[in-house]
Amino acid sequence: MVFNKENFEDLILQLKPKNFNYKGGFGSVRFVKEEADKILTIAIGYNQYFPHSAVVKGVSVDIYFAEVENILKQNGFGEECESTFGKVFQDLHGVDYEKLETEINSEKTFNVVRNVIEDILEKGVKPFLSRFTTINEIADFLADKRPIEIVPFIQGSILYPKTILIMKLADHPNFRKRLVEFRTILSENVDENVRYPILLNKYDELFHDDLKQIK
Repeated sequence: MVFNKENFEDLILQLKPKNFNYKGGFGSVRFVKEEADKILTIAIGYNQYFPHSAVVKGVSVDIYFAEVENILKQNGFGEECESTFGKVFQDLHGVDYEKLETEINSEKTFNVVRNVIEDILEKGVKPFLSRFTTINEIADFLADKRPIEIVPFIQGSILYPKTILIMKLADHPNFRKRLVEFRTILSENVDENVRYPILLNKYDELFHDDLKQIK
């Protein structure tokens, strides 16, 4: 039996949330919703073995705030992933992740996986999007987190300037404290990572006026 990309996407489309638009891509299906101040993306990643089958890898969600990303880009912080804040749902309680690995080659096998994806959407994605609707809510969440605790939500070394910028835009009371704290972490680790010296310079440029006021 032939099972191609079109067959797979027709089935996955059954999971599209209300008010989201479908966007295909290589290795993932994305459901996107554009709002006034942000873009929400639910992604279902998969390995393709067409014309035989496909296997879902996981489900993730990303929130993109143009206000944050434009400032970062203007200051030389380029990144491939257009995500301000997001999460991959890999360890939700009560979700049968083993069934997610079922090889999809028919509507019957898809329905096995469908139940798991619906669980992830209900227990992970929906609560996440309900909790983090504004930059202020994200700033409150990040305010007391260590870098290692932020990694699941903001990946890569850009988490340092991005976290602080989010707190600045939210006018968070802990902004200046965290600004100094994260700069100290970067400066203490410039010899550990070849990217950190460049990152530290850009960090200082981005927050030049704020650091000057603290000094």
